[in-house]
Amino acid sequence: MLPLLELTPKQACKLALISQGLHTSNAFGQGVEGVNSAIKHLSYIQIDSISVIQRSHHHCLWSRINNYQADFIDKLLTQKQVFEYWSHAAAYLPMQDYRFSLPKKHAIAAGEKHWGDKNPVTIRQCSDPA
Repeated sequence: MLPLLELTPKQACKLALISQGLHTSNAFGQGVEGVNSAIKHLSYIQIDSISVIQRSHHHCLWSRINNYQADFIDKLLTQKQVFEYWSHAAAYLPMQDYRFSLPKKHAIAAGEKHWGDKNPVTIRQCSDPA
């Protein structure tokens, strides 16, 4: 077993910023390829409908890619470099992870129901406003 690593709050903050690619400009490169690298590194960009200036998933990439443009994601989708999938929530994922979505896709195609369909009591309890 590895020894416990202790970090100061400042070290922990630095580690979080570096691991998210927020420590320097263009940590992932520029343009469409920079966005692809960011999505590969982060593994998941949640698609968010909240839109104040722009939908929030664009803010996530804009903060990491200096010349980010919203159509970069569309280009990656067209090039089949990323795919859209309901993982935990609607998200863009790197194509290298597509294979991990196949078992669930096959199960749904074979007739598997949503978990709520298999748990009507839970659904009723969660839906009851009382």
